[in-house]
Order: sequence, then structure tokens, then C-alpha cells
Amino acid sequence: MLKRLKKIVAGISALVIMATATACGSDTKWAVQYDDYEARAGIFLFYQMSAYYDAISIITEEDSEFDTTDTKALKSATVEDTPIVEWIQNDTTEKVKIYLEVLKEFDELGLSLTEDELSTIDTITDTYWEYYSEYYTTNGIGEESFRDINTYSYKRDAVFNYYYAEGGVEEVDEQELKDYYEKNNARVKYICLNSTDSDGNFLDTEMETMAEDFVTRANNGEDFDTLIDEYEQYKEDLSAEQEAEAEAEAESETESADGTIESTSANSSNSTDDTTIGDSLSESEEVSTDTETEEEEDPYPNEYVVTKSEDETSGSPTYKVNQEIFGHSNYGDAFLVEEDSAYYVVVRYDIWERDDLWTDDTKATILSTLYSDKFDEKMLDAVDDDLVTLNDKAYKRYNPLDMEF
Repeated sequence: MLKRLKKIVAGISALVIMATATACGSDTKWAVQYDDYEARAGIFLFYQMSAYYDAISIITEEDSEFDTTDTKALKSATVEDTPIVEWIQNDTTEKVKIYLEVLKEFDELGLSLTEDELSTIDTITDTYWEYYSEYYTTNGIGEESFRDINTYSYKRDAVFNYYYAEGGVEEVDEQELKDYYEKNNARVKYICLNSTDSDGNFLDTEMETMAEDFVTRANNGEDFDTLIDEYEQYKEDLSAEQEAEAEAEAESETESADGTIESTSANSSNSTDDTTIGDSLSESEEVSTDTETEEEEDPYPNEYVVTKSEDETSGSPTYKVNQEIFGHSNYGDAFLVEEDSAYYVVVRYDIWERDDLWTDDTKATILSTLYSDKFDEKMLDAVDDDLVTLNDKAYKRYNPLDMEF
């Protein structure tokens, strides 16, 4: 439920103030009709904003220097050789058609939502509407549209699963999901050695020597968790030593100045490392990080599952380390990766040794990743355009570039 909440709210929250949407006239209350189904203005605005951000993404990928706040430049911009407004409206139309086709197929297939799902939809709508009702109402989005967007997420899942999930009419072989999972996820433990001296300078030589020693010892059979603990203890000892030196220096300076000795505490530059085990990992990538309780000991301490990064600006724990992880197939062997101000000692493990990771939620996430675009194409192909009516007045009224950030 939490993941769905985040997904829905993140999508909805992408909406910004629409200057032309403060009051919907009776002739623009709806934007698209399809057979017996209708997308009201609020739904249209939601997908128009989604299309807008897709357009901006395409533009900035092609030209990272493009100023998206320059209204004049934006109005004259093109997306895939199409004027931006035209591209956005075309993309919005496709998104709305998919929305309406899903609703249509959901009913025709005789699908239904469970009581738990309906209850969750009510909770999502009531909770977030309480906080954002004024904002959305001002933007031309009423509570009914807000609820429809939330409900659609569940109906889409139901139709999607009808086709592709286990037992579906186009059931996807589980091995395909496993192959993707293994290729794009890695189970690892690592030590980030990045300690600094009392002046904040990276202890390059000392960290390199220690890192190489850790690699050798790990590959000679020493327990990797013990090595992690050893480095953590080293950091604590180093921090205490530096703090003691700083206090002694401060006391000496005070005594020299007025003949008295005053106790002064000083913060060590190494009391908090810039990067520690687990930094840069998103919530979806962290595994087994819950605090151990007295009743149950964590069977996989210090372990993470990282996702393969294709973006040089991201990657866990860093892009370089991430690439080295996925280029290393010798499970259980420790290896060293050097960064500008850190040394990483990493061990990759066989992900299939963790049965608890291959869950229904994991399968559903991968299935969606692999087949979401195909599902959209299927829905678009199923649309009977003879039954589609576009409201020209709504399209003219809701210009995607008439907005205030």
C-alpha cells in the first residue's frame, strides 16, 4: 500500500497551477469522450501535465543547457520535430485514450476491485484531499477527478494482470522475470574507507593500505562482517584521538592566554564521514537495514541489494562502484574500487541464495517494468477511434504552457 501511495501521490503532485483552469465553463467540463466513458477536465489536466514533463525531459536530454523557464524559447521549442504544444496535446490524447480504454476493458472483462482495494482508495483520497483540496480545486481538479485517478491505478493493474500476470491470457514466463532481476540487481556488502585527518584531508595512503589489506584478508577467508566492524572501530578510535588532540590544543592555548585551564570540546572533522555504508541507497534498494531486535537477529547484516544504473549521474553506492559490481561475476570474492576520496572494498553474493527476496511484489514490479509500455500499446490499438470525441474547446482552453510555477 505504501508503494502505491507514493506512486499515486508523486504522479498527482506533479501538477502545477494552471492559469487557464481556475474555473471550468460548462462547455469544457469534459475533454474526451469514448463510447460510454468520459475524461473530465481534471483527468485531462493530469495527463496534460504528465505529457508536459515528458516533453521537457526529451528537450533537456537533447540540450542540457536549454532554459525551461524561458517562456519565449519554450513556446518555439520542438519535440521530436513537432511544435511543443502540439506534441503535448497529442501525447495527452494518447494517455487519455489509454485511460478510457482501461476503464472500458475493466468493465467488459467483468473485473472488480476488492473491499481492501476500495478501502485503500478511500483512505488515499480522504487523507490527501484533506491537505491538498484547496490546491487542487484552484487548479481545476475536483475531488471526484482526484478519486478517479486513484481508482484508475487499481483498475489498470487489474487489466494488466488479466493479460500478463500468472494465469493471464498472455502470461509471462517467470524465467523471463528472473533473468531480468538477476541482470539488474546485485546482492552486496561493502566497506567505504574515507577517513580524514584532523584538518579534513583524505588519508589516501593509509586508506589504500587498509583497503588492500581488507581485500586480502577477505579472500583468505576472514568474515567480512568482522572487517566491517574493524573499520567502524578504527573510525571511532581515530575520531576519539583527534578530539582528544583538539581538546589538548585548545586547553594549551587557553592556559597560555590567561594562565587558567578551561575544558573545551572540539568537533573532529572525522566524527561524521561523508560516505558511510548504505549512503546513496534508495529505500527500494536497501535490504536488511532494520534495527535488530532482541527477539530476532538479522540473518543478513550489512547487506544491500543495489540496482544497476544506466545513468552516470547516479548509482549506488556510486556510479563507478555500481558498474564494477555488475561487471564482477565471481561471487564471494572481495575486490577494490578506488574513488577520488574513498576506497571501496566490495563483495558480491549470489542473489538466488536469498529466497526471501523473490517475492510477489518483486515479480509484479519487474513485470510492470518489462510490459507497461507494451500494455499501453495494446490499449491504444484496442481503441475504436470512431467512438472517440475530442472537445476542441477544452483543448484550446487548457494550453499546457499557460502555467505558473
